[in-house]
Amino acid sequence: MHQGAFFEALCLAQLYKLPCIFICENNFYAMGTSLDRQSAITDLHKRADGVGMKNEQFEGFDVEVVRQKVAEAREYAVAGNGPVLLEVITYRHRGHSMSDPAKYRPDGELEEKKKSDPLAIAEDRLTTDFGMTAEELKAVQKTIDAVAKESYTFAEQSPDPDPKTIYDFVYAD
Repeated sequence: MHQGAFFEALCLAQLYKLPCIFICENNFYAMGTSLDRQSAITDLHKRADGVGMKNEQFEGFDVEVVRQKVAEAREYAVAGNGPVLLEVITYRHRGHSMSDPAKYRPDGELEEKKKSDPLAIAEDRLTTDFGMTAEELKAVQKTIDAVAKESYTFAEQSPDPDPKTIYDFVYAD
């Protein structure tokens, strides 16, 4: 969000009332620099105020909340009201890359944030609210893993696309 092209995209989307949703996944770090050390405004959704764009900030640890908020933004945008910027508060449990040991985090921060792990929240809801057993959850996970592996294999084994098609479906006729 600290690039001019991002703000330009907000400006044009709002100007033309484009039916789009901008999602900022705010995990409070850019590479290894904390948000408060790199931005004067830490409520990043407020950047949309500068162009008069609807915006909202919410915690993205619960998949159902995320689904609801994105659905509401979509409804607003496709109704012709213009774009929406959603700032989804989240957390990155690992470093930015394989070579990032994430030693820049304050002591205890990671352990505290793991309490709001979206997978744990979803699993708790499935077992508590929907009565799924641990065995049923494992079976679902096994199915998901198989689908993911099949998709990966398909992608890896697929031929490269024809370079002549690079602009297909990019521009309107």
